[in-house]
Amino acid sequence: MTPERMAHGMRRIIASTASVLAVAALVVGAPAILVVLAGNPFPSWDRLTEALSSPDYGGRFFLGTVLPLVGWVAWAFFTLPFLAAIPDAVRHVRHGATARRAPAVFRVQQAAAAALVSAVVVLLGAVSAPASSAGAASAPAVAAATDAVAAPSTSSRSLSTPSMTGSVAVAAVSAGQRPSSLEFHQRVIVSGDTLWDIAAEELGAGQRYPEIFDASTRIVQPDGRRLADPDLILPGWTVHIPGPGAPTERTAPVQNPAPAEPTVPLPADETIEPFPAELDEQSLLGVDRADPTAEPTQDSAYVADSGTDLEGDELAGVVRTAGGISGVLAAGLLAVLAALRLHQRHRRRAGQRLQLPDEQASHLERQLRDAGDDAGSADVDRAVRAIAAWASRTGTPLPGLYAVRLAAAGPAFFFADPVQLPAPFEPASDDDLVWTYPPNAEDHARAAVNPYPSLLLLGQDPAGAHILIDLEHWRALHVHGGTSLIEAVLTAMTLELATTPWADDLHLTVVGGHSGLADALDAGRIRYIDTIETLLPMLRAELSDIGQALERAGYASVTQARLDESPETWPTQIVIVHSGLDDQHAHTLADLIAHSRNAGIAVIATHPLLEGARLRLRDEEHASLDPVGLDLCLQQVSAEVLTVLNRLMDAATAPSLRPDVTAAVTSLPSPSGHDHAAEPGAPATEVTVPSQEAGIGTAAPYLRLLGPVSLDLPDAGTPRQAAPGRGVELVAYLHLHPHASTGQFASAFWPNAAPQAASMSMRKLTNHTRNWLGATDTDPPRSYLPRYEPAEGYRLDLGIRSDWSDFQDLVGTDLTVAGSDDLLAALRLVRGQPFTGIKQRFWAWCHLDMEEMIARISDVADELFGRAYAARDHARAQFAATVGNVVDPVNEIAWRNLMLSALAKGDVDRFERIVADLERYLDSFDEGYEPEPETQALIDEGRRELVADP
Repeated sequence: MTPERMAHGMRRIIASTASVLAVAALVVGAPAILVVLAGNPFPSWDRLTEALSSPDYGGRFFLGTVLPLVGWVAWAFFTLPFLAAIPDAVRHVRHGATARRAPAVFRVQQAAAAALVSAVVVLLGAVSAPASSAGAASAPAVAAATDAVAAPSTSSRSLSTPSMTGSVAVAAVSAGQRPSSLEFHQRVIVSGDTLWDIAAEELGAGQRYPEIFDASTRIVQPDGRRLADPDLILPGWTVHIPGPGAPTERTAPVQNPAPAEPTVPLPADETIEPFPAELDEQSLLGVDRADPTAEPTQDSAYVADSGTDLEGDELAGVVRTAGGISGVLAAGLLAVLAALRLHQRHRRRAGQRLQLPDEQASHLERQLRDAGDDAGSADVDRAVRAIAAWASRTGTPLPGLYAVRLAAAGPAFFFADPVQLPAPFEPASDDDLVWTYPPNAEDHARAAVNPYPSLLLLGQDPAGAHILIDLEHWRALHVHGGTSLIEAVLTAMTLELATTPWADDLHLTVVGGHSGLADALDAGRIRYIDTIETLLPMLRAELSDIGQALERAGYASVTQARLDESPETWPTQIVIVHSGLDDQHAHTLADLIAHSRNAGIAVIATHPLLEGARLRLRDEEHASLDPVGLDLCLQQVSAEVLTVLNRLMDAATAPSLRPDVTAAVTSLPSPSGHDHAAEPGAPATEVTVPSQEAGIGTAAPYLRLLGPVSLDLPDAGTPRQAAPGRGVELVAYLHLHPHASTGQFASAFWPNAAPQAASMSMRKLTNHTRNWLGATDTDPPRSYLPRYEPAEGYRLDLGIRSDWSDFQDLVGTDLTVAGSDDLLAALRLVRGQPFTGIKQRFWAWCHLDMEEMIARISDVADELFGRAYAARDHARAQFAATVGNVVDPVNEIAWRNLMLSALAKGDVDRFERIVADLERYLDSFDEGYEPEPETQALIDEGRRELVADP
């Protein structure tokens, strides 16, 4: 503890003690003095009559009666409201709740009550304090709290779960409220601080605390949150003090100290390079996440993400990108991107490489991977299908669902009426209106239809949980706010509905909006209509057809039809109206919706319709959902982010693939034989399964990337400290990207974090990993992770090698001139598909590296197969084909090589098994997908040859 901090603490304790004594003197001492000096001030009737009928000689009546009465009235005027304000002040300290504002005549008493409680908190060693005068809620309480969700019914029934109790006030701070001056210095919050006290100390007046609040709302704090309530600050947070000044020399206490290790400061000249401006518009929202628990397989081998802590990873558990894309939408977009790249890899020919996105698009992809919540999306999908299966099995009408809250503990479902769901659902309210579903539960209803295809994510509540509503239940959603912000929100909704995994049957119509989505994002669900005049007759006819079809089939509603095993599809119609909806058209559309309630339709518009929900956009980041009354952090996709997203998708759909500049393009095998040239003098070698112990030993750290990721460390002679949670990932990144700048490092590991927040995590991770790796046994020893130098960047010691670097050394720059034994040795290093076993929420940077490795290994396998096939070395040919198929089963070159190896041996059964496996794989990859013409020709010719010569 610094002397300045000790002096500051003593001053606060002395001031707090004086405050307690002063208030006690007023509340207790004043009446004691009045009793001692004046006794009973109330006069008898005779004394009052005498005073009113005769002069008050000597002022006895005034001094002994009137003045004491005035004193008692003044004491009561202060004391009674003061005592009444104490419970509010206590709740403010304990829960961070905003105190009810007292009438103007009692404001002094309310402030005194808050001061008294704050003083007591300081004397008792409180851990945090609010801006004005009271204590703040603890971090766990704040993280778990969110507003209760009220049901959209006339009874105003409210629902809550154990994790949804309490209240968090989310301030709506617009850019216009920020100070005009850009000069400020930083100050770190310590225990007992309030914004009022900081303003009094730094700016000369406590009333100026709003200036500090406005200047600090966009700072990403160490726990991933931001200052959103002036009455809620936590130790370790940083605030900006407007006006010129030097940084205050104060440090925050370490709440969760890491294992003892030397602290290595970041060099003064090490700075974070700026991110692309379009993608650095918003700060990060963080939530807690569980530590990885995987254990290394042996003492000297550390598998990926197996560390005992998450040192340097405080910023990894984000729920949305810096540009406003939620984890659920990010998961949907990544699923589309993955499918596109699989198709692109399927079309790849030997020597070609996938088209890479530009750096800005790559940064966006890293942001999406950092935030993507595919596990949460899968939990919701499994849960709603389980509800459909239960309703269909029991004949129970499908319960109306108006909201879903998706948190780390799993989804919670809010129903319009009480239900009794089977296990693993668990009730979370006494009235059976709220049910939870455990995360990662077993999927018992995979074949069931999704009964709620119109679930739409609107944003995150104050605790960081995703909030979704069922549009079909609400029927109408009115979005109200500024034009540009509305467009960003509607774009996000369009993308969400176009890519959501649970929208089996959904038709989306966009009216008056741009059709600027990349073709890959359409998925056949979207149609664009220019005007509302064009929409209305089309929609009326479609809804009429649906109504008649329901009547003919004997269904009361679309939801009932979905649960039945009907051969027809019963899609939900979602209409998003961007513009052109005046009062007359709004009335017509509302009437159409009202008379088609059972046809499955919902409208999102900027004009109020029916008694639906209303999303009020308060500013660039905050909104309120009415009539629920829930504050949200908005999901949005701005025009700039959409442009970059389209470029990312376009790169994954590029018809022409760039050639590999390091390898010559080789030809494909023909059905009658392989046309690769054999290497002169290549020996025929019996090949066994690649060794799991491939590598160069443990003389220096050895990184394995060509299969399950792990790191072998040499015996240090003494117990090695715990591995950092992302230590293996850092070693892999710097091995593949040596001399990385601070900006590149931060963008790879924390793409959604502000540079200041990423800098703190960067220092922790590098320090811990450096101490964990240790140093060489040379004289003098060299650290395996040298300190950062501006000219060198971040890098590893050259003694650290990997199976990938060995692979490249064996193959060389031109694989066509490499020796066959070297190609064989390279393939023996491969233990599976590169980067197997990594956690998808981490390693956001590695996917383009993985594509390069897959392509390179596949080309080497094809080259070695061609040589061995021509030399009739069947064992080596089969091994090469097998490695190529394991590494890239999407591409059919390796499948054809496997077929050729079976044909060369005349193995009919094996040939047919390979063909059957290929067909099953293509069906799983894309239902109804047919083999390539070259593959089908080989299958046909192979069957003819085997039949003719069994």
